[in-house]
Amino acid sequence: MTTADPTLEAGAEPARQWSRHAGVVIPPLLVFIAAIGLWELIVEAFDIQRFLLPRPSEIASLFVEDFGRLIRQGRNTLGVAGRGLLLGGGIGVGLAAITFRTRWMAEGIGIYAAVLKAVPVISLAPLTVVWFGIEAGSKIATVSIATAPILFTYTLVGLRSADANAQELMRSYAAGHFRTFWNLHVPYALPFFFSGLKIAVTIAMIVAIISEYFGGSFENLGGYIRNEANNVHTVEVWTAIVMACLLGISQYMIVAAIDRYVLRWHPSKRGN
Repeated sequence: MTTADPTLEAGAEPARQWSRHAGVVIPPLLVFIAAIGLWELIVEAFDIQRFLLPRPSEIASLFVEDFGRLIRQGRNTLGVAGRGLLLGGGIGVGLAAITFRTRWMAEGIGIYAAVLKAVPVISLAPLTVVWFGIEAGSKIATVSIATAPILFTYTLVGLRSADANAQELMRSYAAGHFRTFWNLHVPYALPFFFSGLKIAVTIAMIVAIISEYFGGSFENLGGYIRNEANNVHTVEVWTAIVMACLLGISQYMIVAAIDRYVLRWHPSKRGN
């Protein structure tokens, strides 16, 4: 009978982790590289006009050249998205925390949350400009309206998912409402909250750009896209789209990293 060498096992663990992460990252990266290469070949082979579909190499070249301006505009858009998400998230999470014990209140608000999630953002953006003006306030309001229902729904489901036996145990300890909420319901709700936040953080960026498109300064991604599209500067539009994608992916990855750290005790994260 043989026993495994703990030293060898410890040394093999990083290799297994690297292999697991590589299996997640490499396939989509290869698909992305192949798609970009195919795009470049198609534009070249069919002599597609630059204003219809520019080559990826042109977009990359201009992106590097205009990186400073794009970062500045992206930072402004990110500020709008972040403030809107903070406001909308605060409203959504707050309402869920207040109403999760009262079914009729939660269901009543849930109906309006479902309606708001079904309303196209493109129809809200012009209305918020009328209500709050053309500056950043209207964009923040639109992002809040779009993200509050998402975080309300996910947080509500999480708060209600607390184990019935655990709730009975808290009652047997004569724990008060706040102690039960903080020590039982919040830990159960956190995985759901972070799932909703991953969705909301990307939605916030999209909604912020759409809102900026309907008016305001050119010193943001949405306003810049509107101006360059009106002038048929397609390459410039694509550079702004690339910056928006990079910012959106970065936000998602940051939230996912916080999720893994905060919930490192959760069974779903122990294998990561």
